[in-house]
Amino acid sequence: MNDRQRDLFMWPWSRRRRTGIGTRSLIGALMGALGGLIFALMLGSDPGSDGARGFDWLLARVGQLFALLALSVPGFALLGWLLVRRVFSSQERMFQQLLASGVPVPTDPPDLSSADRWPAILVTVSMLIIGGLVLAAVAFLG
Repeated sequence: MNDRQRDLFMWPWSRRRRTGIGTRSLIGALMGALGGLIFALMLGSDPGSDGARGFDWLLARVGQLFALLALSVPGFALLGWLLVRRVFSSQERMFQQLLASGVPVPTDPPDLSSADRWPAILVTVSMLIIGGLVLAAVAFLG
């Protein structure tokens, strides 16, 4: 890690870590629970082709949706909680090691050049393309 990369890590992490691992873990769990909810709704939205209709059909669909929610929401929340704790701990460990080796936290944010921004731009464009393809698949394939 060169000095520029070190400063690009130290300055933002010194700000982000202020919320603490507990708050960040809670945010990760909430994001995971939201993902689990979306997952359950996507899986439970299949109308089925068994030909049954009426109140029994409705009860079966609602029961299936609640079962999906009961399994996916806590599972995804736990996954989000664990992953955030792992990433936070590794970033904090690296931050503490750099501080212990005598590296100061920069007082001003480092200036970002276009070379520093291109990975984020590439990821954003890739996400937009993938999201557009997923939406197109959902629209055309139903």
